[in-house]
Amino acid sequence: MSSDRFAIWVRCNDATKLPVLLELEEALQEDGYPVWFEVTLPNSAGTSMGHPVRSKDVARFLDDLEPRALFWVGGQFDPTTLAAALARNINVVVADAGIAMLPRMGRGWFPGKTRALLSQFSHVFARTSESAEGLTRAGVREDRITASGPLQSSGDVLPHDEEQRHELSQRLGPRPMWVAAHVGEAEVNTLAAAQREASKRAHRLLGIVIPSDNPDGIAHLLRSASFAVTVESDGEMPTESTQFHVASGCETAGLWFRMAPLTVIGGSFDEGARIDPFSAATVGSVSIHGSHYGNFANHFEQLVDANASVICNSPKDLGSAISVMLSADRAAHCARNGWEVTSRGADVMNQIRSHLGSILDA
Repeated sequence: MSSDRFAIWVRCNDATKLPVLLELEEALQEDGYPVWFEVTLPNSAGTSMGHPVRSKDVARFLDDLEPRALFWVGGQFDPTTLAAALARNINVVVADAGIAMLPRMGRGWFPGKTRALLSQFSHVFARTSESAEGLTRAGVREDRITASGPLQSSGDVLPHDEEQRHELSQRLGPRPMWVAAHVGEAEVNTLAAAQREASKRAHRLLGIVIPSDNPDGIAHLLRSASFAVTVESDGEMPTESTQFHVASGCETAGLWFRMAPLTVIGGSFDEGARIDPFSAATVGSVSIHGSHYGNFANHFEQLVDANASVICNSPKDLGSAISVMLSADRAAHCARNGWEVTSRGADVMNQIRSHLGSILDA
């Protein structure tokens, strides 16, 4: 290992955690730590980053890597690996911890060796309070365990120009508004039908289209459907008569998510969502979406379970869903739930980030 960089061995049981692990690694680097994560996964994951299993392989791996910490994320504890790490005075930090991580025999009976290993953990971040209680009974020290919740992404807080947001707020006033994010030309007919339906109940409704590609093509199709359209790439901004505004591209999402209380997720009615719904939820915009979640299933499911987004079973129902959610109370309730979901992820991330930072400082 390079003498001017610190390694952390991340022994992860679930490949879907890789994005949040990258987020954590980058956060530590932003804090000034010259750290890098060496991530291994179960051999069944079909990657070249399989966990070392045999005692001699674990020993060789640890001696070559010389990690400052072993960060154990989910999966069952392996006493061989834990014993080898602790014998080398490597800090063991555990996330996504639950009773199922204990060796099978240990669920009802905890041999002295297992208890001795668990008692040496630097810190355990348990998924639930019940998990924390069970792991404490198994041998984890009570002052070294936190019922934090699962390790999950808090979603990217997309940037925006606050001066531009203020100017647009003054220009548009209290007009009802919704965003269609990362949509393509094939979805224009659905957006047009939704705008017509929702406009029956919402006077002066403005639809903002953030295109995944070809903004000019989308603008042409909307104009062909008899809508008044402004196009940002042509230097235009919404006016009093605008029914659809085509934003310049995905880089404007942070601005429009803050402007509009509702965001329709492009791709979620057919090929799969093109954006993470957390990116809207973190700034208070409620997602309306279909059932095709793409690479973001975990985040969609969390929002749906928390009544923080609206699942629309058919594109034909999109206009009605927008109409219902334009109620200020309804949207505010869902937005608050969404903020709680995404902020939980941020809280857990910050706790783990702080603890790993303290290890790197030592």
